[in-house]
Amino acid sequence: MYSIWLMPSDRELMRYQEIIDEFSLQFDSPGFEPHITLFSGIEELADETMYQISVLAALTDIFDLTLSELALKNNYYQALYLKPNANDVLVKLNEELATLFPLVNYTFKPHLSLLYGNISRENKEAFLKQSDSTILGNFQAMTLRVVKTVGEVEMWQTVEEFPLYHKDQSFLNLISEVVEKSVIYG
Repeated sequence: MYSIWLMPSDRELMRYQEIIDEFSLQFDSPGFEPHITLFSGIEELADETMYQISVLAALTDIFDLTLSELALKNNYYQALYLKPNANDVLVKLNEELATLFPLVNYTFKPHLSLLYGNISRENKEAFLKQSDSTILGNFQAMTLRVVKTVGEVEMWQTVEEFPLYHKDQSFLNLISEVVEKSVIYG
């Protein structure tokens, strides 16, 4: 099983990683990297599909998301999470991935999980009352990451990363990266 994650800039990665690590320690739950799942439930990834994902990343500008709502759910992978404000680029990325995987039934509900686990709502609410209110913030989307999500969280593995387009990146560099990926996955 594979998932495609949207990864933040290094600064936000470190910031949210510290929060996740704190929550994981408090609740004795698994740690994981901060991300927003764009698509999941993919059984197989062909080289051509990996190439198409690299092109999608190269054609998508780096963009910002505002994480403005903290939510709780009785779901192992969404025990405590942040919801992003509506964002057209985020929706478009999911739609493009859905066209690459038409046989996969994935319901897109964008979020950045802060805690995994089967933890009572009361325990989560009590902890949140004591925690810092600076959890809400921004997420600068920088990379698409393909992750093999088989087994326990600790066993998940990054397969490949594809940077989103940066306005300071020259067109020639962009084309050379896409051509390089076509040789690899070609």
